[in-house]
Amino acid sequence: MAEIFKFFNSAPGDERWHYASDFADYFGNVLSSGLLHKNGTPNLQVKVNAGTMQTYVEAGEALIQGYQYQNTTPLFLTHGLPEPNLDRIDRIVLRLDKRNNARFIRLFVKEGVSATNPVPPSLQRDQYVFELSLAQIRLTKNTSSLEPLKLVDERMKEDLCGIVYSLISVPTSVFQQQWDYWFNLKKQSLEDDMEAWQLQQKNDFETWQAIQKQEYLTWIESIKDILDENVAANLAARIAELEQGLANHIAEVSHIKWIETVGGSANALTATVPGTTSYKNGLAVSFPATSNSTAAMTLNINGLGAIPIKKANGTAFSNAKANGVYTVRYRAGAFILQGEGGAGNAQPSDVRKDKTFTNDNGEQIGTLVAYSPYQEIPIDKLNRTYNGGYFGNLSNLTNYGLSGYTAMGPVPIRHDYKNAIIHTNCAGYRSYGADSAGLRFMLMPRNNSAHILELDIEYDILYVTQGDSKISKVRAYDYTVYWETPTSITSMSWRGTSVVPGDKGVVSFGEYYAYRYSTTGAKTWEIRHYIDASTITAVTATKSDIILVTGWKYDAGKYVNTIYKFNGATGVQMSVSDNWTGGNVQDSIAFMRVDEQNQRFITVSSQGYIQSRSVANIGTIINVVYNTFSNNAVGVEIDDFGNVYVLSREGSFGYGVAKYSPTLNLLWKCRTMTPELMVGMDIDHTPGLAYPEIYNVTSTGVSGTNFSGAKHKQTITINP
Repeated sequence: MAEIFKFFNSAPGDERWHYASDFADYFGNVLSSGLLHKNGTPNLQVKVNAGTMQTYVEAGEALIQGYQYQNTTPLFLTHGLPEPNLDRIDRIVLRLDKRNNARFIRLFVKEGVSATNPVPPSLQRDQYVFELSLAQIRLTKNTSSLEPLKLVDERMKEDLCGIVYSLISVPTSVFQQQWDYWFNLKKQSLEDDMEAWQLQQKNDFETWQAIQKQEYLTWIESIKDILDENVAANLAARIAELEQGLANHIAEVSHIKWIETVGGSANALTATVPGTTSYKNGLAVSFPATSNSTAAMTLNINGLGAIPIKKANGTAFSNAKANGVYTVRYRAGAFILQGEGGAGNAQPSDVRKDKTFTNDNGEQIGTLVAYSPYQEIPIDKLNRTYNGGYFGNLSNLTNYGLSGYTAMGPVPIRHDYKNAIIHTNCAGYRSYGADSAGLRFMLMPRNNSAHILELDIEYDILYVTQGDSKISKVRAYDYTVYWETPTSITSMSWRGTSVVPGDKGVVSFGEYYAYRYSTTGAKTWEIRHYIDASTITAVTATKSDIILVTGWKYDAGKYVNTIYKFNGATGVQMSVSDNWTGGNVQDSIAFMRVDEQNQRFITVSSQGYIQSRSVANIGTIINVVYNTFSNNAVGVEIDDFGNVYVLSREGSFGYGVAKYSPTLNLLWKCRTMTPELMVGMDIDHTPGLAYPEIYNVTSTGVSGTNFSGAKHKQTITINP
């Protein structure tokens, strides 16, 4: 093989010729093809000349197979127009052409092939031509200018262009051999140093130990002659005493024998203890109980006799728990329980809330709620029934005589918390200051008798009946009459009016008809009860303008009751339910109230039968209870928490109030003292009250001719 060497000067008689390709070969062997850069930033960047079919390449340098290229100013290149219906991708390339008719490096637009899914043209790289791709751009069909966002920079892709880098490198295997040689030398040196240090430390410690030992022996030798015979004897005696105490302690501890298994019964235990032939004071054993004991316990070891197990106070031990471990020690005819824990019969309900204590069941937490003197206690927190008296504080609002009126039926009363007014009626509308005895009397148009009151408190509206035939809409706080029904309602019931909440009017009924009046007093519809020869008994309405109506007829010795659901706006019947069953065969629904929060309504029959039903599906009974307080209901109210209050009477004069939870569990009940009879009821509907006050109309006197108002609290005060 010939030896080749290059790049020497000529001398006389020895000319040296070097071609450009020689230099290119040299640089091509040590440097890759690509772009030259400064400070890590490549050049020759391609950009779009906006609004034209041109791209331009910024200044920069490159090296291709050892041949140098330099562009000193931006160079503009023109692309051909795309086809009308197909896109195309062009490339901007830097081309080395070594053919004799070329011999250059120049920038070109390399046009791609138009297609539905075009691809960029391939780069030419052979023995004559070598191309670097600086960028590619997609030309959108039927356009006359290039889009900058369609330009893709390809300068940093090494397979297409890339940055110039050195092709010279050290062989990895040689570098690894040199590294291993250096590392092994360094490792051996460090190991030798560590071994020498450890040896030195060992020698130093042994020398120190020998010195300390010699000093100790010297000190002992120096004090031997100082101790006389008495001192030595006392010292020996003290040592013997300590040794004996230790021996006694060991003996005592070892004297507690562990019994793995006990036999007998839960109260009469038997056990086997090896080496025990008699009961001696101090004999101690530990054992696990196999079951709960139920009476005084005994323990019989090795058949020596049943010995009672007692507590430290001498009383019999009788409350062992299964799997509990117990230690007893024999003394004077009994096994005494050691380390006795808490015991007793106190229960959590006997101990103040959140206080801890122990009983036979271990540590417990009290649940008893204790109240201080003069602190008010909610009635429904007391576990008792109130009979024969008012609950809480009673304050009379006023008395007024109404001779000749017998109050065996309900007398409406409505508490207006917004305006601090009590509305009631009995042979005429009356109102009171909510906490005073001031009586105001209002004559209704054309009639001074009134029987029904319904309050739309949100809009300060009061609906009052005139006699048995007409309804008036009244402003609650100043008694302005908005309107009255122009015609009489046949046989209007004394409990037959219901406000449609939201100032949407009122629904009322007579014996056979139900009527709907708008907020302006216009009658929007009337309904004839659907059961022949039957009577409408109750009506109520929801905020969503659903009207619920009940009716009954007497058929074959029993009352047949039906509940209807109507669209309040149109009067169209939505559903009907005839699955109501009362307390007895002569029972009928007398009152209804809607519980908006829980989307249900409560029905109360004349015999005190209470049901909770779904508004959405009136046939669905949620809860039901027979009023255990009374068998004759005369009113119902619901508070913000879904609790139900039923006003009822028992016998001739035993009126009272019972409170039920939302699930109709009885919370408390209160019966008034004869002859005071509660004949009307409302509660304080101020939003969010947990224990609203209860307002009643009461009849005083056996004849029921005198009336007063009463306010009751659901709390009582404990005096010291």
